[in-house]
Amino acid sequence: MHRPATTAIMGATPDEKQGVASAVNDTARELGAALGFAIAGSMLAAQYARGLSPKLSSLPEALRGPATDSLAKSLQVSHRIGPQGAELVDLSRAAFLDAMQSSLYVLAGITAVAAVVIGWWTPGARRYPPVAVRSAKGRLRLPLRSVVLDRLADRMRRAVDELATASRHPVA
Repeated sequence: MHRPATTAIMGATPDEKQGVASAVNDTARELGAALGFAIAGSMLAAQYARGLSPKLSSLPEALRGPATDSLAKSLQVSHRIGPQGAELVDLSRAAFLDAMQSSLYVLAGITAVAAVVIGWWTPGARRYPPVAVRSAKGRLRLPLRSVVLDRLADRMRRAVDELATASRHPVA
């Protein structure tokens, strides 16, 4: 499977530095995944316990602790407490889904901020001035700058220049 960032990095790296680029890319991807899982897991666990604890005051402490540790432990506890088990299952699942939703919102925010920072710091991102574009309704819009589009425009210009040069100097 080709990842777009990996393809872009390796395509922009000279042949003699491909090994270093690959190692840095792999390290960044692994570190990002580990941090993402750690942040998401910590937020999920904390939010789950915070959301479920107040609703379990009727359970004895020996069962309340494991039930707030994780959804899996909560489901195990629900099998041991008889008729209250069905209510615990519902409460636990609702708390888990709420916690999952909050952690995904936070991760989406982190991703959005990271995208803006990367877009700002990417070399060549500010090379071309923004161009106003008219929408289908004729309104003037200022599009967001796109490094990908800027680089695509560069490649197209180079290709056109090469074609023009080749047509002036035909190969025999």
